[in-house]
Amino acid sequence: MLILLIFSAFLSWLACAVMMRFGRSSAKKYSLFAPQRFHAGDVSRLGGVAILLACAWGWAWMVVAGPYFGIANGISFDARSALVWFVITLAAMGGGVAEDLTHKLGPAWRLGGTLAAGIAAAWLLDARIVR
Repeated sequence: MLILLIFSAFLSWLACAVMMRFGRSSAKKYSLFAPQRFHAGDVSRLGGVAILLACAWGWAWMVVAGPYFGIANGISFDARSALVWFVITLAAMGGGVAEDLTHKLGPAWRLGGTLAAGIAAAWLLDARIVR
């Protein structure tokens, strides 16, 4: 599991480096007076995409490591679970990424995407809080 964590962190770092190198055009569109502006200079706000790529790689590895490579990872994770987690996470992140790229998506749409992802997670993963 430690190697999975290390490789996922490296993949996230690499994706961030690529986005910093080639994503400057989207960073320049962000107003200096925007409410979530904390950095000096043009900084891309797409770091979550790099994290999603690393998570997706980790989920895919957990699916194929045991059956195809004989590497036990200690977590029972099948292809359906990996796909469900990816789709739910993509639904939650989609609004934020769209807003960061276009700067035209309102907070209600982002909240709606997150709400839809939460409902989908509860339904598809049978997630519930039991008292």
